[in-house]
Amino acid sequence: MLDSYFGGIMMLCLFLAVAQGVAHPRFSAITSFGAGVLVICAIMLPLVDIIRDFDVNSSLDDILSGIEYGDATDSSIELAFEDGLAEYISVKWEIDREDVSVRVDGFDMESLTAERIYVTLGGKGLLVDYKRIEEALALEFTREGECEVSLDLG
Repeated sequence: MLDSYFGGIMMLCLFLAVAQGVAHPRFSAITSFGAGVLVICAIMLPLVDIIRDFDVNSSLDDILSGIEYGDATDSSIELAFEDGLAEYISVKWEIDREDVSVRVDGFDMESLTAERIYVTLGGKGLLVDYKRIEEALALEFTREGECEVSLDLG
């Protein structure tokens, strides 16, 4: 099909070149314009079929079919939540990210909260007021407000 399409385009261009060659000089401008319109239409013709045959739903289904929704996704979201909390603590209290470790229990994916949050601080984190961290995390990221901060001295 592609060979016949390109062959047809080449034949059209050859015909239009001959038509421009035999056209009267007074009509050369309008002949060139008409030939340009015909070439553009011939080149754009397959786009009509492509757009007509394109189905958004099947394309999205093809893209989304490769994504697996299972237990791995739930644990991945929980790990991302823990990592986000650690990043939040390191930015808000100006602690190096390597000095903050966060674990959660009872993670709820719907509300993105946890029943209990465990934070371990080391390095520069030992100098921070850990009670303020407990209060802030308990209010913002837990349902009933339980957060435990421990210090890693070694």
